Amino acid sequence: MRHARAKQHKVFAQTASKGKSSMGWFFGFKLHLIVNHKGQIVDFALTTGQVADNSKDLLNKLLEKISGTLFGDKGYLTTLWYNIFEKGLKIITKVKKNMKNRLMSLEERLLLKKKDL
Repeated sequence: MRHARAKQHKVFAQTASKGKSSMGWFFGFKLHLIVNHKGQIVDFALTTGQVADNSKDLLNKLLEKISGTLFGDKGYLTTLWYNIFEKGLKIITKVKKNMKNRLMSLEERLLLKKKDL
């Protein structure tokens, strides 16, 4: 919901909160999904709008049952990357402008292109 209409919204007035996305400010909730390579939901979390996408607590909760390789957006390339790496997970994202390009296997490149379901 647009932030301008937040005061009109009564159903979740006590639980929803305002947050910022790449599209601007909004009022409501965020859905965080982990899907497998087939597009099936493996785990999910519903948070208020003010919770950061790369929150340490949120990622620890979502990743506790996950193993293998993860594909995510560039927002996960923070200091949390080390926590993900320590769990034995490999995270693959698109390269940021200020990063050196690293080698990826052909399979990883294809799966990275597919991540937008």
